[in-house]
Amino acid sequence: MNNEPVQPGDAAEQRATPEPDTPEQPAPQPATVEQAGAEVAAEQVVAELTAALEAAKNAELRALAELDNFRKRMRREQEEQLRYANWNLLADLLEVVDNLSRAVTAAEQPNADLNSLKEGVKLVLDQLHRILSKYHCEKIPAHGQPFDPEVHSAVGQVPSSDCPPGTVFQVTREGYRLHERVLRPAEVLVTTEPPCQSTPTAPASS
Repeated sequence: MNNEPVQPGDAAEQRATPEPDTPEQPAPQPATVEQAGAEVAAEQVVAELTAALEAAKNAELRALAELDNFRKRMRREQEEQLRYANWNLLADLLEVVDNLSRAVTAAEQPNADLNSLKEGVKLVLDQLHRILSKYHCEKIPAHGQPFDPEVHSAVGQVPSSDCPPGTVFQVTREGYRLHERVLRPAEVLVTTEPPCQSTPTAPASS
């Protein structure tokens, strides 16, 4: 019987020391079909929103450009209207100018008829008043009217016993209004009370 001690290095008798157990990491699971579909849908939504935002920005830029062009066009049209606002009035006044030129030519003739010339000038003046009335420019009533500082401008006073004080006695320059606004007040002479006359006293009897 062999009683020799077992050597530590003896392979037959030496047992392997067990290693401590470590938890196993779960293997990564592949993405499911539902998750992949959700990711694709989210990417599509983001792409659609991005495209819609870009389209909205482009539409805003186009709208701003159209608004700027509209403002410029309206400004040009307004300037054009202001420049030629008196077109019709001047076209009518040219007829008056033509008639006045004919009157001047007739007055320069050696045997000019002054009465005919006077009547012609009156006709031209009537024509001018009709044109002014056509464009709502009317003469302001003045003669015999109570003095109104809104439409009359007093340039002098005339003592009178025939009219009440403050009455327009004479018009020295006609006044006109355009629609409701006074274009030019009428220059007038206004009546005042006549000066007091002293009653003559009878001579004292001697």
